[in-house]
Amino acid sequence: MIHLYTGNGKGKTCSATGLAIRALGQGMHVRFVQFMKDSSSGECNILRKMDHCELLCTPPMTRFTFEMSEDELRETREQFAAFCKDLELTEEARPCDMTIFDELATAVTTGLMDAQDALRLVQTASAYGEVAVTGYGGEWLVPYCDYISEIHAVRHPFEKGVGARRGIEY
Repeated sequence: MIHLYTGNGKGKTCSATGLAIRALGQGMHVRFVQFMKDSSSGECNILRKMDHCELLCTPPMTRFTFEMSEDELRETREQFAAFCKDLELTEEARPCDMTIFDELATAVTTGLMDAQDALRLVQTASAYGEVAVTGYGGEWLVPYCDYISEIHAVRHPFEKGVGARRGIEY
């Protein structure tokens, strides 16, 4: 089945990480794929240590998309496309019980990935096992989802100028 964790609230990656940990606790093989992040977050640190968990990350982004020049955006899109092509080959070569595509919806929403390419990734992975996608947006995926959770922000410390905190936001 396909899960989508979307919305403007905190907790999308946490929800998908919890799903991955539950699967790992049952002896399942999990592939956790992060888009747009640098793999230094707490969830990556712990998942790296777990048996039967494969962690894959796109090339790190040095700036937000809205800060990038057209050349930087084009280069990032090309890197993401190459990364996804490799992912498709990985899925065919070594299927797993669960694949998490963290921030894939955001990558599509911000224009770093084509929705059809993202959908092909999800459908390829879902042929082998459970799939969860996180991020803002995801309308392109809604018709294919079995679970959709929209996480809505009511209040967040960012509104008061509090930056991301280690162990809480990353």
